[in-house]
Amino acid sequence: MKQGLSLAFVYIGLVIGAGFASGREIMEYFNIPSGTDHSGIVFATFLLIALCYLVLSRAHRGNMATCQEYLSAVAGRFAGGVKVFLFVYLFCGFFTMLSGSGALLAQSYLLPDVVGILLLAAVCFLVLSFDLRGIIAANTVMVPCMILGIFYICISATLFGTAAVFSPQGMTHGVLLSALCYVSYNTISAPSVLVPLQRGITPAGIRLAAMAGGLSLGLLILVIWASQSIFFDALWESQLPMLKLAAMAGRLQKKVYTAVLLMAISTTAISQGFGILSHFGIKNTKNRCLSAGILCLSAIPFAMIDFSVLVDRLYGFFGVTGLVWMFWIGVEYFWRGRS
Repeated sequence: MKQGLSLAFVYIGLVIGAGFASGREIMEYFNIPSGTDHSGIVFATFLLIALCYLVLSRAHRGNMATCQEYLSAVAGRFAGGVKVFLFVYLFCGFFTMLSGSGALLAQSYLLPDVVGILLLAAVCFLVLSFDLRGIIAANTVMVPCMILGIFYICISATLFGTAAVFSPQGMTHGVLLSALCYVSYNTISAPSVLVPLQRGITPAGIRLAAMAGGLSLGLLILVIWASQSIFFDALWESQLPMLKLAAMAGRLQKKVYTAVLLMAISTTAISQGFGILSHFGIKNTKNRCLSAGILCLSAIPFAMIDFSVLVDRLYGFFGVTGLVWMFWIGVEYFWRGRS
């Protein structure tokens, strides 16, 4: 049970990145397609549960210890190409999170972007140097704090927020397709992170990890979607809707949510950094520290690119290609994985 919950926290931390916690992803994928229809959220929750279960179950049944083993079994002769694709995605996601940290501290505390970038790079280096223990410990501490923070802000804004109420009625279009694209983008790196962590887990633990992780994410999407729908007219043009929503509720709420955003960015950056290093199968502590240092230093120049530019250019491309990878995982599991 403990390992199942730990994996659930890691899975939640992987998905709740800057886009999710800022509310921008929820606005784009759920609020704009529909201000009243919640079927997309239900569908996304189902997909999040299913994807986590398929990856963990396939790795468990195949007794796989590394992502390379998983890719070889699932992708076959295309494993090399898929590995390169995942590596590029993870590295792009990693330096995008560093850029997001710089943008957030610049907006909240008027610090130079490079301060936030270097700060998160240092945190990632320290956590990644501890291998599995660092990943699990970081997510076990920060993910519950993020969940509580998101609920606190949504409830506070609903009770104390000051804005004209407007719900985007009649905007329903492509709700299910939008939910599908959202899940595909946010779970591309799931095998890279989950497979190395699932050794020794039981089938019951796999079910717990998938259900607890997917349902928690679905519930968080729902509360953010609901609160943003209430104040849609005041938020829909904002780059950080949830931070603006927190500011509407009060100064304390804004400070709390700034911390939530930093934790969300950190957990995703750590998970993606771990996913990158897991492809190399590094076991020696000295080599792991060296690799973590090289990763963090090499990402800093790319992180200097404007955060909004990175999100605009990268999210769309990987969202489309992620659909193919998600479909591949599902088909392979039911075709060969259960045998």
